[in-house]
Amino acid sequence: MPLPSLDGRAFRLLSSSNSAVDPDASSVFVFHERAGIVWSEYGGDTVTVGRGVGVREGDTLREWFVHRLAADGSVVSGDNTSEIVGEPGALRLVERFTIDGVDLESVCVELDPAERARWADALLVPDDVAVTAGGAAPSLDGRRFVLTSSTASVVDEDSPSTFDYHEHAGLIWGEYGGDTVTFGRFIGTRSGDTISVVFAHELVADGRVITGGSDSAVRLSDGELTLVEDFVVDGVEHRSVCVQAR
Repeated sequence: MPLPSLDGRAFRLLSSSNSAVDPDASSVFVFHERAGIVWSEYGGDTVTVGRGVGVREGDTLREWFVHRLAADGSVVSGDNTSEIVGEPGALRLVERFTIDGVDLESVCVELDPAERARWADALLVPDDVAVTAGGAAPSLDGRRFVLTSSTASVVDEDSPSTFDYHEHAGLIWGEYGGDTVTFGRFIGTRSGDTISVVFAHELVADGRVITGGSDSAVRLSDGELTLVEDFVVDGVEHRSVCVQAR
């Protein structure tokens, strides 16, 4: 049987063949899990702030991530696959990945409540990273957007999908739901007035989990923010438009 849910569990990076781990300032990860969708926040050691989203199949976790490096403030994004091993209360995440053709491995260990309190500061978002990536439009942080039109589906005007955004120093993440979506999570990056995200959501109709990616233009007109997203489904180009909620 699969090991228990990762929801609410915290892990600390114990070792990595890619880089040395600072035992006094290790990276810490807190996971959330629902209906096969997993999302996380992390930070500490070489990472100022990080977010992840992915899917779980059995005891395998496939996740996309984005984080800001403490050394130079650059933003790194990518994906990885981890195996969940061990026993409840002593779980481990064994991640295997490749960089420049070299096979690497990292191991994270589950934290008990006392250990979690000790490492809590690693998850704080510093005040100095609450800035945009230099676009003409303002930060999306704390803003809600409503889906108003889409060429891929009919929008329910009485219960449209809504998207809540967070933005810090070029990182984007958020939550969404409504209409055809039970709930969803996304992460990504912002460069100027373009945002690129990966997402995972559960469908209302049949509970299936959908993952994918998209690019959106952030537009500011007459004081109103609009997100115009272009994407492809089954080889057909589509466009959706979201406007900031009032």
